[in-house]
Amino acid sequence: MRRLALLSPWLSFALIAAQDAQPGIPEGHSHMGRAFDDGPRQAAHLMAGMNDAVHFAVSTRSEEAQRFFDQGVVQLHGFWYFEAERSFRQAAQLDPGCAMAYWGMALCNVDNEKRAQGFAHEAWQRRESATARERAWIEAYARYWSATEAPPKDYVKPAGDADAARRKRLCEDLDAIVADDRTDIEAKALAANQLWILWRDAGQPIPSRAANDALLEDVFAAVPLHPAHHYRIHLWDTRETAARVVPSAAVIGHTAPGIAHLWHMGGHIWADLDRHADAAWHQEASARVDHAQTMRDRVMPDQIHNYAHNNEWLCRSLMYVGRVHDSIDLARNMVELPRHPKWNQVAQRSSSSKYGPRRLREVLARYECWDAATALADSMYLEPDGDPEQRADFLFLLGRAALERGDLTAAESRRTALDDLMATLRTGRARSIDDAEAQAETAGKTGADVDRAIDDASRRATATLRAVRKVRDELAALLRWHSGEREAALASLSQSKYDPLHLARLYLDAGRADDAEKSARDAAKDKGRAYSQANLVDVLWRIGKRDDARKAFDELRAISARFDLEFAPFARLAPIAQELGLPADWRVAAVDPPDAGARPPLDALGPPRWSPPPAPDLALQDGAGNTITLASRGARPVLVVFFLGFGCVHCVEQLRALSPRCAAFAAAGIDVIAIGTERDDGESFPFPILADPESTAFRAWHCHDDFESLPLHGTFLVDGAGRIRWQDIGPEPFMELDWLLGECKRLLALRPATVSRG
Repeated sequence: MRRLALLSPWLSFALIAAQDAQPGIPEGHSHMGRAFDDGPRQAAHLMAGMNDAVHFAVSTRSEEAQRFFDQGVVQLHGFWYFEAERSFRQAAQLDPGCAMAYWGMALCNVDNEKRAQGFAHEAWQRRESATARERAWIEAYARYWSATEAPPKDYVKPAGDADAARRKRLCEDLDAIVADDRTDIEAKALAANQLWILWRDAGQPIPSRAANDALLEDVFAAVPLHPAHHYRIHLWDTRETAARVVPSAAVIGHTAPGIAHLWHMGGHIWADLDRHADAAWHQEASARVDHAQTMRDRVMPDQIHNYAHNNEWLCRSLMYVGRVHDSIDLARNMVELPRHPKWNQVAQRSSSSKYGPRRLREVLARYECWDAATALADSMYLEPDGDPEQRADFLFLLGRAALERGDLTAAESRRTALDDLMATLRTGRARSIDDAEAQAETAGKTGADVDRAIDDASRRATATLRAVRKVRDELAALLRWHSGEREAALASLSQSKYDPLHLARLYLDAGRADDAEKSARDAAKDKGRAYSQANLVDVLWRIGKRDDARKAFDELRAISARFDLEFAPFARLAPIAQELGLPADWRVAAVDPPDAGARPPLDALGPPRWSPPPAPDLALQDGAGNTITLASRGARPVLVVFFLGFGCVHCVEQLRALSPRCAAFAAAGIDVIAIGTERDDGESFPFPILADPESTAFRAWHCHDDFESLPLHGTFLVDGAGRIRWQDIGPEPFMELDWLLGECKRLLALRPATVSRG
């Protein structure tokens, strides 16, 4: 039963009216409309580390709503969309008539225009209570997302001329808003960002970066530490122009230190400038802030926009500066993080479980960790993500590891696997061409249009096949090298533009000094990457260019503060260091450059890795009147399922689907308990049913919509130490139970959490 009596008076009225307008709303779904079903549904709180100087005045009768709106704007500036939406929803709860709160929610959904349209329509409906300036903002985005009809039609993203026209109109609307009040700092900041995004998303360069930058200069003149430094960094984020915004990179984290992505963006500029130690510091600061927030508020890591990207970049930066253990540890940690069909699957773009294996394969290869690669071959840690090119990369790593360990038979088996992959791709190419032709003909296309569809399908499939063939040919050439056919192997590898770092070592072993030097210098063109700089020192020394080697060694030592010297690229330099009269530990201490800005202690920002938060305890009665607590269940893991009562059809479906799988969970060492909003109705289930009629546990476990005072569906894996290893909370019960059983087994089998050396 819905508990409208528990709602605040304004929301009770709003929900009763919504119920009248939308009969049959399923349990757990928002009464405010579909756009409100997803996203954060727990109350916001005023966070530390935001920016009190950011103020966007809106029409509201609540001072507290204004504070949450301002917090949402700060979070919006930091692309922290998940929390920005929560802040705007809190503002709307405090003042449901605040039209701009819904406008803010719309802007939090730049990657989900269907939801953006829903929120923009809510703002549009309330526009009459807003000021003329607020209406200008609301109307601009309502037009952009076609949200002015009542109710709005099912959203279809415009394309072609229609998309270009709406982008042009929004640019004109933003220009008008800025021109109408040149003292409005937030208007200039938001317009600068939105104008950049509109051109970027259209695949076109911004007409004038300098003009956009001038808007931002006005912002910084009024508020020097404004988070709009984020937009300035995006504006000039290229290797050619990054030096222009070093001052922004130095201060951006301080503009809102509680937002991880702002620390991350400073790392962009340092990486552009090949200052990878500075980039690593910023990326680690970003990771720690993310971990602190997700652990505090019990949010799974990959639910945070850019979480995976922040960490994969940190993994690269650590690799570049020779922190090999930390890079490996972080890549493994990314693989170990909880997976979810919506926001962290191996096949998903920009997920931790996609990036983790890629970065791990890369660091193992760069630092020649062949035993480790071989040991991890059949584990989840190196698994390719379903992409044929990634599978080819995986097979090549294992093939090269086998060769370096002297196992030609194992290497040959990897080459055969690459042949098999190519055969599969050829079959797939033929099928994709046939499918493209059939689809074009079904769509009524003829002649040149059909030919174009065939050519496009062939081109895409051939590009993939060509990439895999390159890897196969390179492994075949390395097999020839190890079989004694050195010159033929080198000719093939040179023609294929093989990795110049490894090629330099092959030339060196073949006695081709000039080629070895050229290849080593090519590999070291990207400055500041420890493994290629170390390789250059070794090659120059071994071909007799001692002065050049000494100079290169001096450059390497300048970035050596955190090198893990036991890895091959550095270990090879030990005799060189001895001949040069250097100590066995030839590293030199790092000095923070003066233009990098002030840096807080990293430990003050958060922990180096995410770890599962503790589960709230339970004290609920089962059908026999026995009080059940988590602590009383001992050290066995438990699957905790929150359901909304036996009147919820979907809840009963979940319980009935879980029943025959209960034995499989038990065999995996996992108990099952279910917690409902009402007492057992008499149906028999093979697990305890606990009653929580006051929703006390629902609230404690965040299975509760605080904005509408409604219980939500929730499924949790709690390990034997009482930590939440996995969770799903939302308007629908989690039904992929076979997938979940596999994920539970994976998570419970993981190694104990490790602590970063950072």
